[in-house]
Amino acid sequence: MNFSKLKKAHRERVLPELKEEDLEESFVRGSGPGGQSINKTENNVQLLHKPSGIRVSCQETRSLVLNRRLARRNLREKLDKIANPGLSKEDFARAKQRERERRRRKKAKKKALEKGLQEDNNVDLDELERKSLEIEQPGAASPARL
Repeated sequence: MNFSKLKKAHRERVLPELKEEDLEESFVRGSGPGGQSINKTENNVQLLHKPSGIRVSCQETRSLVLNRRLARRNLREKLDKIANPGLSKEDFARAKQRERERRRRKKAKKKALEKGLQEDNNVDLDELERKSLEIEQPGAASPARL
């Protein structure tokens, strides 16, 4: 699928909605680096999407409110990948990067081709100048005759 069709399909895709009654949310004590502030507080958010059985855990920040928001975003992205295979936000970003690289290669190839043609034209012009000089000065001694 070319990029323009993918772009249109990405715009028209149906995003999954998260209903609060479909979510089971739990708060767990954090783990990992961060010391006492992480280990003693319950800022690790775990979301379970009951219809699909997908579980997401988020402990990116020290803020419980922000972790709840990030966990919901992560869950929505996972559901988007399942609901729209090949059209999710991540897949679209990858396709956009590939298109950017393809255009860059095409531009570089065109530029190299134009430069090559220009160099060929310069060589042809030099040969034409030499031939025209030889025609204008038929009696002049050429370096080969000396």
